[in-house]
Amino acid sequence: MVLHKEVMTMRFNEWQGFVEGRWTEEIDVRDFIQKNYTPYEGDASFLAPISEKTAKLWDEAKALIIEEIKKV
Repeated sequence: MVLHKEVMTMRFNEWQGFVEGRWTEEIDVRDFIQKNYTPYEGDASFLAPISEKTAKLWDEAKALIIEEIKKV
């Protein structure tokens, strides 16, 4: 699918910082990802610790998973 000519000639502020490619002229998600993907090579230090609410929910989920495994 090709975008209308008016859209093709525009460069949106939201596109700033991205490498241009075929995705700026037509809908091409693969081209966008290939041109703009940067793997994260850092560690997990930026992650927040698990919250009390999440820990409680995960404990409940693990118990239910164990129950399901026992049924098999």
